[in-house]
Parts: sequence; C-alpha cells; structure tokens
Amino acid sequence: MMSIVGSPGTEGLIDAGATSKITVFGNGIPGPGAMGFQPAIFGAKAGEPAWSPMWDHWTAVWNDEAAATLLTSQAELDAAEADGRLTLHHGTPDTGGMGFVVNCPSPIVAPNDFEVT
Repeated sequence: MMSIVGSPGTEGLIDAGATSKITVFGNGIPGPGAMGFQPAIFGAKAGEPAWSPMWDHWTAVWNDEAAATLLTSQAELDAAEADGRLTLHHGTPDTGGMGFVVNCPSPIVAPNDFEVT
C-alpha cells in the first residue's frame, strides 16, 4: 500500500494525546480518498477542540469489498468494524499494527460532498 519511513520524534505524540485520528480506506468504493477510495473519516474537524494537524493514521479494509458501503462518520465506521464488515489497521495493513503520525496542517476546510454514483 504505502512505503512508510519511521519518525521516532513523532511516535510519542499519539500516547500524549496530541494527534487526531484519521481513517483512510484501503479498498471498497472508488473515490477521491488518499488511497483511491472513498474519502477519509476524521476523528475531529479543523476548528474543533480535539482537532490536531498531527494525524494518527488508520486504514479501514472491507472484508468483502463487494459489500462496501459509503461511511461518513466515526460512529458508522465503529459499527462496521463491530459487525465484522471491515478491519481497522493502525497505520496500514503492511505496517503490522505500527501506527504513524502524518503532519497535515489544513489551511482551509473543504466540503465533503462525495456521493456514490
């Protein structure tokens, strides 16, 4: 999926609570997301107290890609994982559960009006 270079200096940010969770999709519905699928789901939006430009990266992978549905919230993502429809990987599937931090300041907040066509 991705080639990730370690950054020991940022590893402690997750434990310190200085990151905001982002979940990208590694398969499923094609779209404008980082890995070519539906848009990411964020734990907090820019401007909210819990938001951080330092993102704790997770990847959602549908267990049955043909059954993928559009998810738009953390609650929907959590329900899909609880139902066994998808698997969440801290980092990416190929990082073996080792998470990583993405530094991604957002100068603007763009609308997310993605629709499945």
